[in-house]
Amino acid sequence: MRLLVFQHGANEGLGQFERYFRRDGHDVAAYRPDLPGPAPDLADFDGLWVMGGVAQIWEADELGWLRNELGLVRRAVIDLKMPFFGICLGHQMLAHVLGGQVGPAGTPEIGVTPVALSAEQAEFHGLARTVTTFQWHSAEVTAAPPGARVTAASDACGVQALAWGDSARSVQFHPEVDRSVLQQWCENPEVPDAFDRSNGAGALAACLDRLDVLKPDLDHLADSLYRNWMSTAGSARHPGRPSSRAP
Repeated sequence: MRLLVFQHGANEGLGQFERYFRRDGHDVAAYRPDLPGPAPDLADFDGLWVMGGVAQIWEADELGWLRNELGLVRRAVIDLKMPFFGICLGHQMLAHVLGGQVGPAGTPEIGVTPVALSAEQAEFHGLARTVTTFQWHSAEVTAAPPGARVTAASDACGVQALAWGDSARSVQFHPEVDRSVLQQWCENPEVPDAFDRSNGAGALAACLDRLDVLKPDLDHLADSLYRNWMSTAGSARHPGRPSSRAP
């Protein structure tokens, strides 16, 4: 497959997932919608992943790049029926372009939290009903789009995952994050300060240690989501390119 990834910061890429795509020989191209430059032609790709970022959906009127990105996501998902996976902001973008609602989170989630999965959904095949996840969001999907299925929830956030149609999937949590990825995020000096302001002094160090302990579970979550998405993507036909087979 040729995969296009929208990322919104130098260290906000595929994280754990990158090694799976590289391992299986897929071609991955990154695009920064928030930077100047022409957008890629979506028809040249077999799938689209949209990662997290600090922008908020309701800022699209002020941020031209965000408004343009939402247009690309709408075209990919609705017009081209491209296999899609969204994380955090990408999850909220999917909900928005499909007619759902996104707003400030009633209870922002920053740190490690459990999420309950809908076991009957194929995208969670092989996972326990409750998984441990890393979260960092102050916005959330407040109303799911018409026709979408809510496939996961946490105590603080009722829409932790969405499925729409045959090949559009998204999660509010960050399955791409393990200790090493969070450490990369911390190269931005605002990240450690924001984390400790939210959770208390020393919370970031404790979270990094916990992510280290949770590494096998985090790896299993990411690997399962990747394999299940690839199975779905491989069976979906993208009108712009021949269908691809999952590894």
